Amino acid sequence: MGGVKNKEEKKKAQHVYSSGGGSGGRGPAFVDKRSSLHPCPHCDRTFKQVQRYRDHLQSKHPEAAAAAEDGAEAQQAPALVAPAAPAPPQQGAFVAEKTPKMLLADWCQQNKRPRPRFRVSAAPAAPDSFVAKVVLPDGKDSEKDVVVFLDAAHAAGSEEEAAQRGAVAALARVAGERALHRVLPRAYRDLWQDLGAQAEERAARQARQAAAAEARRERDKARRAAEARRRPTAVIMSEHQRRMMQACIACVHVTPDGVAARLAGLGFAPGDVGDAMAAVAVSGAAGAAALEACLDWLCMHVPEGELPPAFGPGAEGRPVGVLHSTLRGALRPTAPAAASGDVTELAAFGYAPAAAAGALAACSGDADAALRRLFRDLVGHDCRTGEAIPDGADEPPGGEEWVEERMALEAIYAGDAAFPFERRTTLALDGGLVLDVRLEAGSDYPRDLPVLALRREGVPPEALRAATRALAAEAGRLVEASGRHVRGAPGRPRQRTNALLPEQAAAESRRLLARQREWQASPRTAAMRAARGRLPAAAHAHAVEAALAAHRVLVVSGATGCGKSTQVPQFVLDAAIRDGRGAECSIVCTQPRRISAVGVASRVAQERGESVGGTVGYSVRLDTRACATTRLLYSTTGVLLRRLQAEPGLTSVSHVVVDEVHERSVDTDLLLLLLRNLLACDASGRLRVVLMSATADVGLFAHYFSAGVEGDGAGGVGTLTIPGRTFPVRDLYLEDALELTGHAIGRFSRYARKGPFAKPAAAQAHPDVAGPQEAAVPEDWEARDGGAAQAPTDTPKGALSWALGSAGAAREYGEATRRSLAVVDEAVLNFELLEALVAHIVAAEAARGPDALLQGWESGSTEPPPSGDAGAILVFLPGAPEIGRAVRALSSSAALRRAAGAQRLLVLPLHGALPPAQQARVFERVDRGMRKIVVATNVAETSITIDDVTCVIDFGRLKEMRYDAARGIARLQETWVSLAAAQQRRGRAGRVRPGICFRLFSRSQAAALQEHQAPEVLRVPLQALCLAVKAAGDPEAPLADTLGRLLTPPEPGAVAAAACALTELGALSGPAEALTPLGRHLARLPCDARLGKALLYGAMLRCVGPVLTAAAAMAYGRPVFLSPHERRAEADAAKRALAAGGAAARSDHLAVVAAFALWKKARAQGGRQAAAQAAAAHFVSDAAMEAMAATRADFAAQLADLGFLPCSYARACAEGAHPLPPEAAAFDDASGNARIVKAALCAGFYPSILRVEHPAAVFAETHGGALEKDADPARLKFFDRRRGRVFIHPASVNFSCGSFPSGWLVYTDIVETSKVFVREASMVPVYALLLFGGSIVVKHAEGLLQIDGWVLKAPARIAVLVRELRQEVDRLLLQKVERPGLDLAHSPAVAAMHNLLATDGF
Repeated sequence: MGGVKNKEEKKKAQHVYSSGGGSGGRGPAFVDKRSSLHPCPHCDRTFKQVQRYRDHLQSKHPEAAAAAEDGAEAQQAPALVAPAAPAPPQQGAFVAEKTPKMLLADWCQQNKRPRPRFRVSAAPAAPDSFVAKVVLPDGKDSEKDVVVFLDAAHAAGSEEEAAQRGAVAALARVAGERALHRVLPRAYRDLWQDLGAQAEERAARQARQAAAAEARRERDKARRAAEARRRPTAVIMSEHQRRMMQACIACVHVTPDGVAARLAGLGFAPGDVGDAMAAVAVSGAAGAAALEACLDWLCMHVPEGELPPAFGPGAEGRPVGVLHSTLRGALRPTAPAAASGDVTELAAFGYAPAAAAGALAACSGDADAALRRLFRDLVGHDCRTGEAIPDGADEPPGGEEWVEERMALEAIYAGDAAFPFERRTTLALDGGLVLDVRLEAGSDYPRDLPVLALRREGVPPEALRAATRALAAEAGRLVEASGRHVRGAPGRPRQRTNALLPEQAAAESRRLLARQREWQASPRTAAMRAARGRLPAAAHAHAVEAALAAHRVLVVSGATGCGKSTQVPQFVLDAAIRDGRGAECSIVCTQPRRISAVGVASRVAQERGESVGGTVGYSVRLDTRACATTRLLYSTTGVLLRRLQAEPGLTSVSHVVVDEVHERSVDTDLLLLLLRNLLACDASGRLRVVLMSATADVGLFAHYFSAGVEGDGAGGVGTLTIPGRTFPVRDLYLEDALELTGHAIGRFSRYARKGPFAKPAAAQAHPDVAGPQEAAVPEDWEARDGGAAQAPTDTPKGALSWALGSAGAAREYGEATRRSLAVVDEAVLNFELLEALVAHIVAAEAARGPDALLQGWESGSTEPPPSGDAGAILVFLPGAPEIGRAVRALSSSAALRRAAGAQRLLVLPLHGALPPAQQARVFERVDRGMRKIVVATNVAETSITIDDVTCVIDFGRLKEMRYDAARGIARLQETWVSLAAAQQRRGRAGRVRPGICFRLFSRSQAAALQEHQAPEVLRVPLQALCLAVKAAGDPEAPLADTLGRLLTPPEPGAVAAAACALTELGALSGPAEALTPLGRHLARLPCDARLGKALLYGAMLRCVGPVLTAAAAMAYGRPVFLSPHERRAEADAAKRALAAGGAAARSDHLAVVAAFALWKKARAQGGRQAAAQAAAAHFVSDAAMEAMAATRADFAAQLADLGFLPCSYARACAEGAHPLPPEAAAFDDASGNARIVKAALCAGFYPSILRVEHPAAVFAETHGGALEKDADPARLKFFDRRRGRVFIHPASVNFSCGSFPSGWLVYTDIVETSKVFVREASMVPVYALLLFGGSIVVKHAEGLLQIDGWVLKAPARIAVLVRELRQEVDRLLLQKVERPGLDLAHSPAVAAMHNLLATDGF
C-alpha cells in the first residue's frame, strides 16, 4: 500500500466498502470474499474481485461482454447478472453487488453520519405504487439533515423497491458527481441517469438564475453609478455674485413700485401717479413700456398748471431728473434719479418730453439711440436702408463721402460749422436755426439717411417736427435722384451703379470705341488677333450677337477648347462698343472657382492688350482688381450672390454670363433661380443671361428658363452650339498602364481588394482580360507583401498590340496584368504605379521623341506629329493631402530621375488652398530641357488652361461633402467622378496638340461612371442657402416653396432641418420663417450662419480677436496643424507643446488661436520668412496662417460694415497693425479670458453641445490629503442630444484630457467614419449655456433649471436670478443687433454677464 497509513484510506485503495458480517433481515453487514473466485470462461485467468473480472471482460473479450448485455445474461455466471428487481439479501448470504441502500449506508458511514432512515408511503395518484422519503441525519444538528423525496414519476410496485429507489435518489442528491452507475445494480442505472440529468438541468437552471440575479445586481450598481455621474450640474453663484446680480436686476427690472417711484421722482403728484397706474393697468410685469404709457397718460390728463416744470409749457432748456441715470451706474443699487439734460436736449428738437423720456427708457439711457428712435418714428421708416453694404468700398461705408462733405461744410460755413464728434456735425443757420446731423455707426452714407434734428428757441415743437420731416423727405429724394455710388475699397468686391450722366456716358463710349479701333489696327496686337481668330468660337461671334438680340436667355454648349469662356463675353462687349454703347454695357461673368476667375480675367485682359483692372477685371473673395471703367468683370458665383442682396434688381448690370453651369453647385443653382425670378419681373427686357458649359444638358436649362421668361423662340430662350478645337487624345486605361510599366499587384498588396475575392467587374465586362493562365506566372508572385509584385521577366510587352498600334487587333495582355486586374482595388490610389507610369512616359519621350506614345496610333487627325520639347504632364488627384504625397514621391523618385536623364523635372501642386502666387506658377512656360509635372485637384478640370499639357493621368477620384440631414452629420467622401468630368479632364491633353490620357481605372469602371455628378444642393447643409433665399428672394415666401423652384429641388426633410436649425439659431422666427434682425446680418456675412453668429457675439462680448481667428480657421476648412507620416511623433509633440494653453482650457479653438498668435508675433518681429520658419518648427501650416490672416481681415471688414466694429479695427486687421488703436482695442478687452471667448462660440454653435459623463472619482493620497485624479480619457463618455453617444477624434487636443470640470463642451465639427467623431470642441462654462443656450425653465420646488432637455441643479433663487438676467441680456443683445451702433459697455446687465462668465459664478 506504499505510504498509506490510514485504515480507511487503505480500504478505499483496495475498493473495500464495508467490513463485518450481517445479521437480521436487513442484510449482511459485510461480504466475505475470501473463497470467491471468478474464472474467465474465455481464457485461463481467474479473478477474486468482481469489478476486475468485469473490466477484464470489457477490455479483452468485448464481443462476449456485448452479447451478455444484449440478452445472454442468463447463460453467464450468476454473479455477473443483475436481477431486474433484486431480492433483499438474506442473512449470511453472499452478495455479488451492493444494493442502493447499502451504498447509501456506506456513504453515511464514510461521512460519519448515522444510518439513513426510510419512510415508505403510497403514491398520491396511484395507491398501488409506493414512494419513499429518505432522511440522511446529521449527528449533531437536525437542521442539517438531508431529506430526499422520491418523485411520484419513479414510484415502485413494492415498499422495498420504493426504498431502494429512494436510496438511489438520495445518492444522486449527495454523491451525484461520482460515477456510481458503475457499481449500482443494472436495474437502477437508468434511474440514476434520469436523476443525474434532472440534477444537471436543475443546476443549470439555478446557474442561470444566479447569473441573472448577478446581472441584475450589476445593472443596478451601474445604474446607480451612472445616476450619480449624471446628476445635474450644479450652478454655482457666490454670495458676492448673488448680491451683484440682485442689484443689477433691481436696476434694470422696473416693478410697479419702481414705476411709481420714478414717476414721483419726475415730480408728479402721488395721486396723479396712482391714477395713471390704474388707468394703464400696470401689472407685476411692469417695465419701460408701462413707464412710458404712464407718462403719456399723465401728460394728456393732468392740467398743465399741475404738471412738473419739466413737462409743462415752456419747458425747453430746463433740466429735469431722468430715469436712466441708474442704468449708467453699473452694478449700483437703485438710487434716486439724478438730474440730466438728455430729456431737455431731445425736447429741444421738437419731441414731446414724455416721448423723449420713453425713448430714453427703451434705449437704456443712450441719448443718441433715443434720438434715432424718435427720428425713425417721425419720418416713418428706419434711417438705414437695410440693404447690403456694397462689396468693397474704398473706405468704411460713408467714410470718404462723409469726410469730404465735412471739409466742404467747414470751408463754406467756417465758424458756423462744428464737429463735436467724428460722426456728428452741427450747422448754425440763419435766424438762430441749428441743424444737427448724426451718422449712425456702420451706416452706408449717403444711401442711408443720417439722423436729422432741428432746434430753435421760440419755435413750437410741432413746427420743428414738421420741418424735420420735410427735410428728411427732401434729403431722401436728392439721394435717390443723384444716383451716386459708393466707391469700393481694394480687396473687396465692387458694386457700380454705372449711373453716368448722358454726357459722361457718351464720352466713355467714345473712349472705348477709339481704344477698340487702335487695338484692331495695331501691328503689336496682330499675333493676338490671329490667335483669337483661330479659335472655333470666332466663327460664331455674329451668331452670339444675333441670339442675344432675339432672346433674353442664351444657352451655349461649347466643346472643350472652343474658347467660350474668353470669347463669348468679349463678343458681347465688342458689339456694344462698336455700336457706340460701350458705357452702357456691364458684363459679369461668373466662374465656379477663384483661380478660374483670376486666370480667365488675366487671359482676356492680355488678349485685349490691357492690364487686369481696367476694362477687364475680376472680383473674388479677398481680392478685387477692378475700377469705375471696368466693363467685363469675372467673379466667383458667391460674389455675385452678395451683390444681388445689395442690388436685387441688378440695375447696374446689362449681361450675366454663368460659365461652367454644369457643375451645379449650391451657389450656381441659387443664382439660376434668382436670375429666372429677376427676368420674370423685369418687364423692360434690359437684362440678358448667358449660360455656358461644355457638358451641360442644354435642354434641361432651356426648359427651366423658358417656364418664366417671355420672348421669342422657346419662351425667350435661345441655344447655340460651338464645336471644339481639341486635338485627338488617345485613351489608355489601368490595364494598359499596368502592361506598359510592368507593374504588378499581388493578392496581399496594399492596392488589392480586401476580403473574399470575387470576380472583378473588369473581368466580367471583358472576358478577354480575365482568365489567368496559371502556368505563365509563378505561384509566389502574388504572395509577396510589398506594394507591388515584380512582374515576370518573360511578360510579352509587345502583346499590347491594340494599345500600341493597329486598329482591330485583339486586346492581349500579359499574365501579370490579367492577374493584377483580378485582385486590384481601383478605388485605392496607387502612388507606386503613378511613379512608374510617369517614369515610363518621361523615358519613352526622351528616347523616341514627344510623339513616342502616339506612334502607330490611328487618330484620324491630319495634324503633323508634335515636335520640339515634350509637353507638361497633368495628374488629377482627389485632394490636397494626396497631392502633397504625390509631389513628394515624384520629387524624390530615383527611378524618375534615371528616366529623365539630363532633363530637369519641375513638380508643382495645384489646388484651391494654395496662395495665388503659387497657383500662377503652373501657367508659366518652363525653360528648354525641363519637364513640368502638375499635380492638381479638379480645379484644373474646367476654365483654366495650362497650355503646354499634352499628357493627362487621371485617377478618376474626387472628394465631395455628403450631408445627412436627419442626423446633422457631414461626411467628406471620396467617390468616382462623373463621365462628364472625366471627359473634361481628358480634354486638357488636347488643347494645344494631340495628346494622351491615362485613366488609372479599368474600362469596365469607366463604363459604370454616372453621366453627371449629383447637384450639390442634394448633399450639403442648406442653412446658408435658406438665408440667402430669404435675403435675396421673396422674404414672405415659405422656404419649401422657394427652394422647390430650384432646378433640382432639395429633399423636403433637408429643408425642414435647415429651417429648424436657423430657428434655433435665432435667424428665423415663427411659422412664417420670417428673417429676424440677426438673420439679416447673418445673410450678409460670407460664412456659415453659426460662424456669423459667433462673430457677432464676439464683437458684442468684446473678445472679437480670438473669435475672428477661430472663425477664420473654420472657414479655411483645412487642417491647421500638420502631421507628416514620417515625423508624426515629432509633430504630435510640437502640437502638444504649442497647444498647452488650449489643452489646459480644453479647447481646440484656443489651440488654433495660440498657433496664429505665435505666427503673427514671428511675422511682426522677423518678417515673412521668420513666420514661415516658426510655423514649420511647430508643424503649423504656413499657408493656413496666410489664409486665416486674410479671412480675419475680411470678417473684420464685414463686421465694421454692419456696425459691430469700428472701422479702425478692420483697417488694423488688414494692415496687420499692432497694437490696436485705443478705439479698436476696447473690443478685445475680454479676449484674455478663455471662458468669455468660448461663451461667444457657444452662442454661435448652440445647440451643438456635448454632455460629459465622468467615471467614478479616483483619489490619490498626497501630503496635503486626498486629491482627485484625472480619469483615463478612454473611460469618459460624451453624449449629444440628438445623436446619442459620440467620440472625441484623436486629432483633437481634448482626446487626451481626463476631466472636464464644467461637464459641457461645444463642438463645431462632427463627422462619421468608423464612429461619430467630434474633431473640434471646447469646454464651455455652465453660464455660457444658461445665458446663450435654449429656453430656460425653472422648477422651483425641485431646485432645477432645464435648458432644452438638459437639466442643471440650482436653488430657486439663483435660478430665478439667472432667468431674469438672461431675459435682460436677450433684450439688450436684440437691441444691439437691431442697432449695431448701440453701446452696451455701460449696461449693468452686460457687466453682470461678463462677471458671471469670467468667474464662472465664483
